[in-house]
Amino acid sequence: MLLFIPLGFALPILFSKIKIKHIILIGFLTSLTIEVVQAIAGYFIGYNYRSFDIDDLIMNSFGTIIGLLIFKVLFKFLKNNQLLSEK
Repeated sequence: MLLFIPLGFALPILFSKIKIKHIILIGFLTSLTIEVVQAIAGYFIGYNYRSFDIDDLIMNSFGTIIGLLIFKVLFKFLKNNQLLSEK
């Protein structure tokens, strides 16, 4: 989960026009890709060191949402401070 917080924080900075649902979708699909690669790697290696875990998928998606919320709160705080300093 902690590794996906920067993703949710960075995407609105890198792509200013991106929609919230797209940020969450990107976080979910990135997590899904990681889980699928772990499952496939375990199959081909013959040793299942990591399994596909739905909990990881959910928690990583929440990490993206938390990063997005941190961005929104910080952006609003900085915007309000900038408006106050101009007055």
